[in-house]
Amino acid sequence: MTIPARVVCFYFVATHLGGAERSVLELLRGMMANPDCGYRPLALVPKFDGALLEELKKLGIPIEIIPMPKRFLSITRRKPLLSLLQGWYSLPVVPPYIYKVQAYFRREKPDLIYSVGIKCHLFAGIISPLTSTPVLWHLRDLLPPGPTLSTLRTVGRLPMVHFAANSQSTADSFRGTTKGQDARIPVVHNGLSPNDYAPLPNRNYNRAFGVNVVIGSEIYDTLGERGVLKTLEAEVERLGLANTVHFAGYVKNPAEAINGLDVLVHASIEPEPFGRVVAEAMACGVAVAAAGAGGILELVDNGKTGLLFQPGNVAEMTHAVLCLLDDSQLRQRLAAAGRARFLSRFTNETYFSGMMRVFDQIVFPPAAPMR
Repeated sequence: MTIPARVVCFYFVATHLGGAERSVLELLRGMMANPDCGYRPLALVPKFDGALLEELKKLGIPIEIIPMPKRFLSITRRKPLLSLLQGWYSLPVVPPYIYKVQAYFRREKPDLIYSVGIKCHLFAGIISPLTSTPVLWHLRDLLPPGPTLSTLRTVGRLPMVHFAANSQSTADSFRGTTKGQDARIPVVHNGLSPNDYAPLPNRNYNRAFGVNVVIGSEIYDTLGERGVLKTLEAEVERLGLANTVHFAGYVKNPAEAINGLDVLVHASIEPEPFGRVVAEAMACGVAVAAAGAGGILELVDNGKTGLLFQPGNVAEMTHAVLCLLDDSQLRQRLAAAGRARFLSRFTNETYFSGMMRVFDQIVFPPAAPMR
């Protein structure tokens, strides 16, 4: 007897294409390309526009739009006092939103709610006892001790909430001293398509822009994410580097832009939960110099698949970059080894298989008959 496909509702906090959204799209593409996988996706999104909606439509995934209140979307975890004030200000608009989301879940009756982003983790967790629907928080953030992490851990104790993490570093950060929960959080690293992210013969994408290219833009709704780009532009002007540094802005096809680089520099001053851009560069056969903390340590083997430096240490970063620029043989060796490591551990197929196992463990627990 064939068991009907179980329904998974992907609950998004954003409609732009950041790293989390791109990674979830890889999972959704796998589900749509494998109709016999046993799961059928739905999508719940917070806004009427955005690149994510276009990608979901291309895949033919049913979409429900329930606007998340703007005052709640703008809450930032990076400034605790501001976050607290924003939270209090947002309280009146939260219950009507929760009511609408709960009504949608009751109508669609998903077998699993997959939440993307901290705000969706909280809402899905709060709603889960009301709908008796299991929730999977795919953890993608390294949170410092504070109100946000404490709140997540508290809501995460609810019996219907389950976890997966995009790196061991993320899992360890969330687990911390959480009591009453299984200490093991499944780790499923993000995956990329080796066809979409591959070395290209034409690596001249960035040549017209100058020697140094800054790729990316401000795409998040939270107030704490704003202002970084202006700060960087002002610093470039102050240092007299305007003729040699080009700000490419948001790039729809990262692989094309990354293929135009000799070296990708990951200059984060904080530990990275996973480090998708580093994985993208490794997949494209581009040598990487990266801040060695968090999930990056699970991607890059220092001296073998890339070069690492201490986050925030400018001298170490400069040394790593110059080593790669000055030594073409080292650069090519690390780039080739990085591509090989990507193919062995971080492809979309490995990611898809890992997530299907997590889904099965939740939807078909050991006490229930397996499909």
